[in-house]
Amino acid sequence: YHAPQVWRIRTTPLLSGGEEEEIELMFHRLEAEGPQGVRVFTSDGFYRQDRPDGPVTHLPLKWDDIDLQPTFMLKQGSGALIGTEYGFVKQSSLDDGRYTGVDMNDGYAFTFHPGDMYQVRYIATDTMAGRPILVVGTLGYGVHVIDARTMTILGCGMPPAAQTVKARSLVSDMVRDEKGTFWIASADGLYRWRCTDPLTNGAEERERPVSHTGIIGAGTAFADLVLEGGMLWAVTREGDLIRVEGDSLRHVQTPWRINGAHGLCADRQGRLWLSSDDGLIRADPHDGGFIRVPVNDGSAHRKLTRAIGTLSDGTIAFAANNTLFRYDPTVFDSLPALPTPYLSTASTAGEAVVMNEGRITLSYTASVIDIGISALAFGFPQPLAFEYRLDGVEREWRSTTATALIRYAGVPVGEHRLLVRVLDPYGRTGPEHVLLELRVNGPFWQQWWFYALAAVIVSLGVYAWSRYRLAQALKLQTVRDRIASDLHDEVGSSLSSITIGSKLAAQLSTSESAQVKEILSRIGETSSESLRSISDIVWAIDPKNDQGEALVKRMRRIANELLESKGIEVAFTVSGGVEELKLPMNARKEIVLIYKEAVHNASKYSNATHVQVELTVKQSNLMVRLQDNGKGFEPALHPDGHGLGSMKRRADSLGAAFTLRSAIGSGTTVELVVDLSGIRE
Repeated sequence: YHAPQVWRIRTTPLLSGGEEEEIELMFHRLEAEGPQGVRVFTSDGFYRQDRPDGPVTHLPLKWDDIDLQPTFMLKQGSGALIGTEYGFVKQSSLDDGRYTGVDMNDGYAFTFHPGDMYQVRYIATDTMAGRPILVVGTLGYGVHVIDARTMTILGCGMPPAAQTVKARSLVSDMVRDEKGTFWIASADGLYRWRCTDPLTNGAEERERPVSHTGIIGAGTAFADLVLEGGMLWAVTREGDLIRVEGDSLRHVQTPWRINGAHGLCADRQGRLWLSSDDGLIRADPHDGGFIRVPVNDGSAHRKLTRAIGTLSDGTIAFAANNTLFRYDPTVFDSLPALPTPYLSTASTAGEAVVMNEGRITLSYTASVIDIGISALAFGFPQPLAFEYRLDGVEREWRSTTATALIRYAGVPVGEHRLLVRVLDPYGRTGPEHVLLELRVNGPFWQQWWFYALAAVIVSLGVYAWSRYRLAQALKLQTVRDRIASDLHDEVGSSLSSITIGSKLAAQLSTSESAQVKEILSRIGETSSESLRSISDIVWAIDPKNDQGEALVKRMRRIANELLESKGIEVAFTVSGGVEELKLPMNARKEIVLIYKEAVHNASKYSNATHVQVELTVKQSNLMVRLQDNGKGFEPALHPDGHGLGSMKRRADSLGAAFTLRSAIGSGTTVELVVDLSGIRE
C-alpha cells in the first residue's frame, strides 16, 4: 500500500555510496543555519544542508584522531565555541574545517583537555559580578560556571552540587527564560538557577547530607525542554509530556502511551512536536489534541532521536536512521476525514451467510462465523486499522486490519451487535458503528415460547397446590367445628347431667351414711372438673379462638372462676401486641392448660391474697408469668406435686422454656416463654 502523493515529509540521506552500510550515525542535536539551512550534530561530526533540495556537506570534527562528536554550538562572531562529547574546541569560521583546542581548569591542579570525557549539553554566556562567564550543562558534572576569559571553573550552578547525587549531575538539556532563569533538566528532577544565586563547591557539598531543596519532580528523568509562549514544556525519558507551572508539574493526558521520548520542539502555531520510540507525535496545547505522524518508511512508527528542531523558515527537521527529514507542520492541519467502516464479508463453514438488513441468524449448532471489515480510505499514508467488539460477549476492544478475518466460535444464544471503529495512521479513533446484528437461535428449551409455557405450567401447579392447601384447611376447619360442636353438645350435656344428677341424689338420699355422701360429692366434683376440661378443649379447637384476643379473654375468665371467686385479688397486665397474635390450636391448648394448672395451684394451695398475671410479646417470644404472694413451698421437696410434671411436659411439647421459682414464705412465680417462630399447627 503506497500513496506517494500524500507523503508529506521530505527525506535526504546523509551518507552516500557504501558508507551507509558501514556507519550508523548517532544524533545529538539539530539546529537552524541560514534562511533554509540545517546543521546536524552527529557522532561523525557535522552534516549541513543549506536548502531542502540542496546537497549535504560533511564536516568531520576530529582532535588527535578522536571523533569529538559535537553536541552544542555557541556562535561567537563569525566563529563558534563548540561543546562535544570530549571537551571544547573553537572554530574561527563556520565554513572552516579547522579547530583549536580549548583547555579548561578547576582552579587548582586539574585541567580538562580536548579528548577528555566532558560531555557538553548546553552553553550560554552571562555575567557574574561584572565578570563574563559561560554556563555549561554537562552529562556527568552538572552545571559548571566558567570564567569566559581564563576557562577556570568557578563553581557549580546546581543546588545541590552535581557531585552529591550522580543522577542529578546527568544534565540532558537547559533553557533560559526571558527573566534570565536557567532551567536545568537532569536524570533526577528539574532545577532553576540564576547568575545571582550562590555557587556550590563539589568538595564542600560532598560532606553534606543529600538535600532535595530546589528540586522540582525529584526522581523524574527529564529528556528535553522547550519554551513556548512563555510556558516551559518538558518530556521525560518515560514518554510523559509535562507543563511546568512554577514549582508544579502538570502531566498532560495522552490518548495512548508514548514510549521513550527523546526530543521536543514547537512550531510557529504553538504546537509541540515530540520525537520518540513511537515515532513523531504532535500535541496541540490549545485543544489537547494528539496525532501520530507517519514517517515515509512504510510503517506507522519509527524510532527517532533527540535531534529535532524548528528551522528559520518554519519547517521542522529531525534526524534518524542516517537520514535527515524535513516537513511543513501546517500540511497536517487538514487531515483526511475518517471513513465509515463496512462489512466486507461474512461466512460460516466456508459458505457466505445471507444478510437481511444488516442481520444474520445462526443456529446454536453452527455458531461459528468469519467476518471481514474494510473501509474506503483515500489520502492516508498507511492502511487503516480497526477496533471491534461483540456487544454482549466482549467488554474490551480488539484490533484487526482490512486483510484479516475476525472469527467468532461458540457465540452464546441471543442477540448481539458487532461494534466497529476506525483507527487511522494519525492515531485518531472514529465513532462506533454497528456493522452487524447477530442472532443465535438456541434449542427449543431456550426459546421464549418454551419459557412462557414453562411459566404457565409452574403457575398452574402453584395454583393447584394452593387450591389443594385451601381445601385441606377448609376440611380441617370443618372437622374442628364438628368436634367442638360434638364435645359441647354430647359430652358436655352428659357431664352436666351427671353433675346435676349427683347433686340431686345427694339431696334426695335418705341414707345417713357419710361414705355415700362422700361418693356422691366426689362424683359431682369429678364431673364438674371434667366439664371444665372439656370446655377448655372445646375452646382450644374452635377456629374462632385463633386470635390472641380470645386467649386473653379465656385466661381472664379462668382467673375469675378460680381466684376471684375465692376472694383472691387478680391484677392482669397485657402488652406487646398479645391480642393481635394468631396462635395454632395446639399452642393455644397447651398454653391455656399450663396457665390453668398454675392458677389452680395458686387457688388451692398458696393461701395467697394477690396474684399478678402478665402476658407480653418480646422479640417473637410470648411470655406468660403468674406470681402470687402466698406461703410458697420448696420445689425440691415436691418434684411431682402440684401438677408440676404436667406443666413441664406440656412446655417441652411446645419447645418452650418453663420456670418455677418459690421459697417458703416468699410466694411462687411460674413463667412460660414460648418461641412463636418455632411453633406450627
